[in-house]
Amino acid sequence: MLTLVAALWLGCAPSPATLAPGPAPPSPPVAAAPRPALVVLVVVDQMRASYLERFADAWPKDQGMHRLLDRGVRFDHAVIEHAWTNTGPGHATLVTGVHPSRHGVVLNHWYEPTLGREITLAEDPQVALVGTPAIAGAPGRSPFQLEREAVGDWLKAQSPESQVLTIAAKPRASIMMGGKRPDDAYWYEPDAGALASSTYYAATGAVIESPAILEAGLLGGWRPIAQPEVYKALAGPDRVDSEAEGAASVFPYRFVRDPGKVTVREREAYNRRVRFTPFTDALTLEFALDELERRGLGADEHPDLLLLGFSAGDYIGHAFGPDSHELVDYFLRLDGFIGRLLERLDEQVGRDRYALVLTSDHGVMSMPEILRARGQGLQRQAFRWLADDYRAAVSEAVLTVLSQMGLPPTGLRHVNGYGVWLDPSLAKLHGIDRRVLLDVVARAVRALPHVEDVFTATELDPDEQGGLHNARPWIIEYRRSFFRGRSPDLAIRFGPWVLADAEARGTDHGSPYMHDAHIPLVIVRPGVPAGVVGERVSMVDVAPTLAALLGIRAPADLDGQSLLERPVTR
Repeated sequence: MLTLVAALWLGCAPSPATLAPGPAPPSPPVAAAPRPALVVLVVVDQMRASYLERFADAWPKDQGMHRLLDRGVRFDHAVIEHAWTNTGPGHATLVTGVHPSRHGVVLNHWYEPTLGREITLAEDPQVALVGTPAIAGAPGRSPFQLEREAVGDWLKAQSPESQVLTIAAKPRASIMMGGKRPDDAYWYEPDAGALASSTYYAATGAVIESPAILEAGLLGGWRPIAQPEVYKALAGPDRVDSEAEGAASVFPYRFVRDPGKVTVREREAYNRRVRFTPFTDALTLEFALDELERRGLGADEHPDLLLLGFSAGDYIGHAFGPDSHELVDYFLRLDGFIGRLLERLDEQVGRDRYALVLTSDHGVMSMPEILRARGQGLQRQAFRWLADDYRAAVSEAVLTVLSQMGLPPTGLRHVNGYGVWLDPSLAKLHGIDRRVLLDVVARAVRALPHVEDVFTATELDPDEQGGLHNARPWIIEYRRSFFRGRSPDLAIRFGPWVLADAEARGTDHGSPYMHDAHIPLVIVRPGVPAGVVGERVSMVDVAPTLAALLGIRAPADLDGQSLLERPVTR
């Protein structure tokens, strides 16, 4: 399931429970508020909902996150209702208002039978990158795999003079948020060492060729922003063997030997490693603020939409884990990013002329080694199932069944941390009922240790399953993650504290469990005081909420609904 986190951090690989609501009585729904001139969606990648409480005492009371919370309505039980909690599906769901089974973005990467390999979301050889000379003309990126229009598309259709701009360090975050027809989309390209775009977009903004923020990080390194006792109170020890560089994963981080003589190799390595620092989010913010002014977002009667992704927390969380000093440092700095954003919005757009929604695309699992040492109950059985061991075990189980059925081993096409792909023509060529074939293979995989269940494509496909087995645990969530032609033939559900298809270091997300699926959600809008909503709401509710804030019509067939009229506890 993991990407090459440790290798990328080291610069030696290619880029790649329900929670009970509070008992307080609700107040009546708030009266209609004025329509904002600008709506801002801020998605903090890999931010657990619990971080709002975890870091509350460390964030200055009159700045950043506390200013946001003091002005906003907080939804304490916002959850993801699909199974595979990843960046691509998360961002696409946030802006389309439908589950992955309908917008098509089920994973960050999936096996493509016609190519015989995995493909990566948003990589599009039909377009070219736009940016520095180092990347100009290289194969580009686009939202061509997104099967639904997004809130930005709804806005452009109903208000053509409105502007839609999307920016994030992570390509798939920016691209999925933007939908099909934003004015522009920008993301960080490590081969450029700068933000970039593609020929799919107009790319009318100035591409930063030599970002001063990144240069300062290269020369000065990554040093703690707070005193040591802050990190000790919020995290475990700094030196942890299961972090990206093992025992060497300690502050401060230096990227060059001599700041006065930076080598080409050091700069190229840094351009990749910098994604695992807060500096790319600092770059994202500064570019967004420049574009806010340059484009005059929120300056006229046509409502504009700014989609802003803070991606660095996901890279840092993968490499160092949610219990690390590095992750703490990032969220301390995020407070400053949010504070600076609010200040500029207040100054340029006007405090009562914009709305802001802050949320996340998914959470994360703590490292199994830390769970076993500190956890309680089942957490003490947490397990890291290394990729080679996991894939060998699943492959052996599948191949054994195929052999017993007289089927060739080539019938097994691919295994990854989400499931198994078989030859699409296997059953038909050998005169076997596909449902029977998948059921038999699923039974073998289900018998493996650490596997809780296996769902077949015939059980998940709405055109085949016919509503059967609805009482089976988690089957609804897995159906919401099924899209024919992209999802595996066998979708594997592991135990809650199993990190499967894993690297030797780092951690991951992607499960339907609450450590991955419980996300923060805060809405700030003109004329509405702060408060709390304790009832369960869904990620699919964000897009229709954005539409309501923009004063536009959302499609009638969405899976979500606007949250603006939910009763709020003051």
